[in-house]
Amino acid sequence: MNSKLMQRREFLRTMMAAGIGSAGMLGTLGTIGRAQAAASLDQGGDDFRALVTVFLFGGSDSFNMIVPMDASYADYARVRGNLAVPQGQLLPLAGTSFGLHPNLVGTSQLAAQNRVAVGLNVGAMVEPTTRADFLADRVELPPQLFAHDHQQVHWQTANPTSLAREGWLGRAVDLMETAYADQTLPFNISMLGSNTLQIGPRSVGYAADPEGPAGLDILGEEQGQGPGRVHDQMLARSYDHPLMAEHVNIRRRSLDIFSRYAQAFDPVPQLQTAFSPGELAQQLLGVARFIAVRQQLGIRRQAFFVGMGGFDTHSAQATNLPGLLSAVDGALKSFYDATVELGVAEKVTTVTLSEFGRTLSSNGDGTDHGWGGHQLAVGGAVQGGTYGRAPARVIEGPDDAGEGRLIPTTSLEEFLTPAVRWFGVPEGDLDTVFPNLRNFDRRNLGYLG
Repeated sequence: MNSKLMQRREFLRTMMAAGIGSAGMLGTLGTIGRAQAAASLDQGGDDFRALVTVFLFGGSDSFNMIVPMDASYADYARVRGNLAVPQGQLLPLAGTSFGLHPNLVGTSQLAAQNRVAVGLNVGAMVEPTTRADFLADRVELPPQLFAHDHQQVHWQTANPTSLAREGWLGRAVDLMETAYADQTLPFNISMLGSNTLQIGPRSVGYAADPEGPAGLDILGEEQGQGPGRVHDQMLARSYDHPLMAEHVNIRRRSLDIFSRYAQAFDPVPQLQTAFSPGELAQQLLGVARFIAVRQQLGIRRQAFFVGMGGFDTHSAQATNLPGLLSAVDGALKSFYDATVELGVAEKVTTVTLSEFGRTLSSNGDGTDHGWGGHQLAVGGAVQGGTYGRAPARVIEGPDDAGEGRLIPTTSLEEFLTPAVRWFGVPEGDLDTVFPNLRNFDRRNLGYLG
């Protein structure tokens, strides 16, 4: 990363591989006049805050992740059958009546520090829904409710009835750009390529990797020679056609952004905190490295997207789920420890997302596509505990949509709104970020002050 040629080639190579156009990379540099986010800024001190989203693709079986330890454990064990976690193996979720899967050792340690909040039975809804409503077909439901692709989009857009592929995090960033007009580097950074979550009316995610800023290389020649020389000449020219002029301007700005990040990452920031070689852990290590260079680049707000797959556990769940949970647990614990090392633990909040939970009932070897499921919020500013209402763990009970698919008792908007408000979006703009929030009663679950 020491030479300009390497910087240019790296920039061009990864940008192409991620499928992100240079126009998209610079979308976050625009400004939106309607936001008045300054009212929510910290008064004095380091104003930095980062919101990290962790997507667990496939539909995470969080009912074996967060398990009741009170009298309702009997209902849980009866329905889960051969998949039930023995009560004696559960780890404490401090201050609650729930226990954690035995592979969530780090999460249990963070919970003992009051740094883990659990959103109970969170799911995608358009409006509050009961079993009677669902069976009578008298409420609007998310399209293709139990389909992976549709529900992944819903969790990222929080606006399933709109044809616009705009993510709630992209909308939040757009609303904050006026208040942070002095931040000329992208707010949204993805460690997992392009995604819907970070697309706003004017913004998309900046693709990166754990080693730092990413880019693309289509030149393949020494600087100033062959295709590289043609590219440089193209950028040096002026154009009368507005589309060509804008394209070239965007490419110039893109190269400038990469150059600034590349200089900050030369050498790559190193941390004392150990991270495992797993996919999710390495992505969060990359997030920590971007946070580490925030001050020298004048960055006060960052939003990150990371994730891992494998959670579609229709079969072999008893074998596969423990390893998946270990990977998530180790990654979240290492990342939190890294924020402590960097002195920003109270300024970084991590939330988990997944397109749906699993069925409460076992299919004999695993679980099938469900609806509601538990989600986590982790960070130094988090007030630990459980938030929302736990569902009744009874087949054909008051929260069962059928076949053990539990109807959410907390909407994804209710779960995510505290994180977006903490990030800096003013109260008056929350309905823009979450268009369906007005349909629900709870605008602040309270796990972030």
